[in-house]
Amino acid sequence: MEDKTRGYGGQDIVLPDETRRAIAELVNGDARRALNTLEMMADMAEVDDSGKRGPEA
Repeated sequence: MEDKTRGYGGQDIVLPDETRRAIAELVNGDARRALNTLEMMADMAEVDDSGKRGPEA
């Protein structure tokens, strides 16, 4: 999430701890499913007035 070259680090995405835990439980240890879920969430996230993307936006 923080890698600006190969990840979403340059997009200022907000991912609360509660959301991280929910994803971890949902994917049951499957890293591919976790990455797919994160990518889908990042693509669907709304941008707030400050330019941050996430569930609170």
